Amino acid sequence: MKSKLFTFVAALLVVVMSAAIIPGCADKGDNSSSGGNKPSSSVDTGLTLSETAITLNLGETKQLEATVKEGYTISWASSDADVASVQGGLVTAKAGGKATITVSAKKKGTAKVLETKTCEVTVENKQITVDKTSVLIMTDVVNTATVTATAEGLTGSLTWKSEDESVATVKGGVITGLKTGTTNVKVSVGEVSKTVRVTVVA
Repeated sequence: MKSKLFTFVAALLVVVMSAAIIPGCADKGDNSSSGGNKPSSSVDTGLTLSETAITLNLGETKQLEATVKEGYTISWASSDADVASVQGGLVTAKAGGKATITVSAKKKGTAKVLETKTCEVTVENKQITVDKTSVLIMTDVVNTATVTATAEGLTGSLTWKSEDESVATVKGGVITGLKTGTTNVKVSVGEVSKTVRVTVVA
């Protein structure tokens, strides 16, 4: 009887000890797995970008400046090269809309991107078009010439001005030649303008 009781108690102790040991082992395994899945800290390439957002008018350009620490290289990309292209950090506005310029840093001789920075580009389609970019006025035949201008994406009236009113004057796009010479006639709305070259032969 005592032998059976001893056997029962021994078996019970084994069960209790196993229950205490097994959770401990499981916890140790979870901690190890969790530690292995943690993302590695980002590499400090020293990447900097001069602008985070810019606005350009159609046809304008803007040079972005980027730097990295020694041992790293940079590359440039545009999310929409039809709106804004980039080459060597020089952004060119090509069409109205938005694009994101991304500069990426990589270790020299490798293809893996380690760090990126972006610049949001807004291209405004503000322009003035003219039906003539140059005119010749021969005063002994006719002393006037008319230029038609159209403003796109702009608010306000067209303003006309001759750089040398002793050679030619302008009013509402009608240019009047006064004496032999050359001058420029500028039509503008705010900061946006277009120039017409005028040659007068008296």
